[in-house]
Amino acid sequence: MLHEFDAVLSDVIMPDGSGHELMRWIARNRPNTATALMTGFDIGCEKCPYAPRCKIIAKPFNPDDAIALIFKLVNAM
Repeated sequence: MLHEFDAVLSDVIMPDGSGHELMRWIARNRPNTATALMTGFDIGCEKCPYAPRCKIIAKPFNPDDAIALIFKLVNAM
């Protein structure tokens, strides 16, 4: 069963893929889902064709800042 989500916050570096790959999949298959990536060093977003719809939050970050970002992204959809 597939579930719909309002937003996805993912790390860029993951064991079985990258956050960029996940964001591209979401953009193609779930266009109404807001997306954000968290990273401490990523420089790949400017090369990603989906970058305008995926925001970056830099590590370390305050959890309240992440919540505010997701809230803002969901309300902009």
